[in-house]
Amino acid sequence: MLSNENINDLKVAIDQAKHIAIIWHHSPDGDSIWSTTWLWEILKKLGKKVEYFSDEEISKFYSFIKETRHFKTEFKWKFDLIILCDLNEPARTGFIDFDDEFLAQNFVVIIDHHMYTKESGKINILEPQASSASEIVFQIIERLRPEQLDWHIATNLMCGMIFDTDCFRHPNVRAQTLAAASKLLELWADKQFIIDNLYRNNTFGKIQFISMMIQRAVLKNKIIYTYYDESELADYDTDKDSIKDILPMMMSIKRVSIALLFKKDWEKLTCSVRSKTDLAQKIASNFGGGGHSKAAGFMIEAKNNLDRQFKKIIEEIKNII
Repeated sequence: MLSNENINDLKVAIDQAKHIAIIWHHSPDGDSIWSTTWLWEILKKLGKKVEYFSDEEISKFYSFIKETRHFKTEFKWKFDLIILCDLNEPARTGFIDFDDEFLAQNFVVIIDHHMYTKESGKINILEPQASSASEIVFQIIERLRPEQLDWHIATNLMCGMIFDTDCFRHPNVRAQTLAAASKLLELWADKQFIIDNLYRNNTFGKIQFISMMIQRAVLKNKIIYTYYDESELADYDTDKDSIKDILPMMMSIKRVSIALLFKKDWEKLTCSVRSKTDLAQKIASNFGGGGHSKAAGFMIEAKNNLDRQFKKIIEEIKNII
């Protein structure tokens, strides 16, 4: 939790550390990128040697964030402090080193807003009710180093909050979320920068690709799904993070209760789940995944006959709900 004790423990850990690593989750999204890069910026301002890591390349959708140029993909250094941001399961970093032995031998801090079953770090700042990791990072900075907050940091943390709430439309928006947003605006967060880069930055290829996925969409009762193959993205000069709008579009259909977006990547089938009631996490956990009550995901083995596999998954979901 974001308690005074946890915040004080984090302050002591940061003060004592000289070399710090920050790591986000596999396949980073906007919230993980913004919360991590600006935590990185703050720690640099405090005179710390800080590195941050990703197990894969970042989507070109986020190319307007200059700070993303500094991440590293090989985690091989010894650190005094390791911060996991926007995840609570160390294995979700994508780095194979993160097993129980590694956790026991290193000082690991976890900052996250997802539902969790156990506390894996030495310090655990876990707030499932928060809208985003960016909201939590803002609260941490506000308590520890408010003098370091400026319009640049405020703009990017606001980006993370807007991204993970779908412009404050998701159920994870609470009074504290809007209060944090108000404070960020008072710090001169650049609203026009956010609008231009998050909502007025489409390519023609992206629109064509989304149109193709809409044509593939299947609606059965109150469940809608569509799919794409990872290899198809290159044909439209786009990538998976650039087409994030498809799920909100499907969820905007009045009769839809559950929306599924499938992605086939070689032998893996990844599914993003959205629901209008508290079913997404329940559905995802049934297939070995997890997430929030209304936004979750899972990954399974892809079968040769995808249509048959989709139908089987839909039938299984019907039995769950």
